[in-house]
Amino acid sequence: MKSKVIILAILFLLTAKTASAATIKINEFYAAGGSSSSNPDWVEIYNEGMDISLYQLIDADNHKKDLSGVICTGHFCTVDWYNLLNKDGDIITLTSKLYPDTFIDQVKYGNYGGISAPGNGQSAGRNPDISGDWIITSSSTKGVSNNTSTPTATATPTPTITPSPSPAPTPSSSFTVTNVPAQINSDQSFNVSVNITPNTAYFCKGAFKKTGSSNYFGLTKVSGNWIKNSSSYTNQYLCTNNFDLEIKPDIDDSGYTGSGDYIFKIGSYDKDGGNLIWSNENIIKINNIDTSDPPIQTTTQIIPSANPANSVSRILASSTPKSNLPLKNTYRIASVAAATASATPEGKVEIKNQKQINPVVWVGLIFIFAGVSSIGYIYIKKNAKIHIPFRR
Repeated sequence: MKSKVIILAILFLLTAKTASAATIKINEFYAAGGSSSSNPDWVEIYNEGMDISLYQLIDADNHKKDLSGVICTGHFCTVDWYNLLNKDGDIITLTSKLYPDTFIDQVKYGNYGGISAPGNGQSAGRNPDISGDWIITSSSTKGVSNNTSTPTATATPTPTITPSPSPAPTPSSSFTVTNVPAQINSDQSFNVSVNITPNTAYFCKGAFKKTGSSNYFGLTKVSGNWIKNSSSYTNQYLCTNNFDLEIKPDIDDSGYTGSGDYIFKIGSYDKDGGNLIWSNENIIKINNIDTSDPPIQTTTQIIPSANPANSVSRILASSTPKSNLPLKNTYRIASVAAATASATPEGKVEIKNQKQINPVVWVGLIFIFAGVSSIGYIYIKKNAKIHIPFRR
């Protein structure tokens, strides 16, 4: 039993040593090559115990180089990367193909910061291998250790001072309304001049309110239509920085309380319907004008008959306002007693035509009466029942 424990401990130590020794790093690179196979750009990978086919290289422009099939000499694996590394500066990143966003090793040079860019015929490498600082070598050591190369003093790159961009000045904003009348009638519209800066698209509307009230009301003219203050911002007047606006009070709104002083101003939304801002305030006196229909009046007319001695005045009731009747000679009641009436001329109410008995009818009645009387007389005389003396 004791021997088994010792064997397991030895295996554990060996395994731990192997795992800790597994290392993969960028060890050297050459960026002064070209597209020719005789003198390409290349990167040297130091690999100790890892499956290199699981890895890849990526440059600053996101060009990728799969490390599958790369031949290694001992721990040094050289990857030819034709004309992809920039001489003036680049970024070389070593990642796993399974987790490309996780950097295993990375080196920046030239105008990307980090170390200086190698010159013609020079390479950059770690000295000593794996853990040393990056240096510029006078002659490359492609595929072999960097520990035997003669280092060249690496000039510390002069940092490029990037001037901080000056913040763009915030344009001063203003929102003013002019040409505002001091007073108007409640049924009257008026035009105001509006200026807004900065010059952009807005949705604008006119608004009235009483002092101390939060109930805004008003009508704004948009494309020939009157739009209520409470309507959606997309229905309001689309404007820019300088424009005229026609507005009038909304007397049907609960915020309107009749004649008095009202605060007037212009409100504007941005093109997305937010950021409501208001212009300067003005005081407008509104005089209430009653636009309802006039009340219906009832008048009395006295129409005298043609013969005042035998007529009874006829009283007519009219539901038409006096102002709508034609101007003719009429009479106002002075007194009514028995069958007589006296009147005074007023000149406002129309005389109605009165029916009169035709004189021909009277003549006909007289003849009928005379005929009946003659027939009666002849009948009585013939039967001698009644003696009617005649004087000679």
